[in-house]
Amino acid sequence: EWAGRSAEVDVDPAAEPLRQLAERSRPMVDGIAAAQPAFVMALEALLQARRSPELHRRLVEHYDELRRQATEGMAATKGGSELPPRFLEVVASYMIAVADGLQLQALLDPAAIPTADELAFFYESLAAAARATGPASTG
Repeated sequence: EWAGRSAEVDVDPAAEPLRQLAERSRPMVDGIAAAQPAFVMALEALLQARRSPELHRRLVEHYDELRRQATEGMAATKGGSELPPRFLEVVASYMIAVADGLQLQALLDPAAIPTADELAFFYESLAAAARATGPASTG
């Protein structure tokens, strides 16, 4: 549920990918506290999956589904549809890693994680830097 909130954000489909990522990061960060109990259960399941092939398979399927949803959401936008599928998969993996990493940090020190506005500003700054340096190879 928490992971899907970012995909449900209504963003300008013509916006550059990092701008879209900035807008989608807001509900993810804002929902960290509410998602903590489920995240703790997921961490426990990850550890158990080392000894349970069935649980391991189910978690692999879960992460595959998260990547698929994120990739489809990005590909449905004008800018995303122009990017190679593998690049979108890499971005999806990155987004999942950021979400999981912020959850881990929030378990230890909730005040230390960036706010939604700070994370959005970070992505917007990356977009500005990318525009200033010109097109990058995604191939």
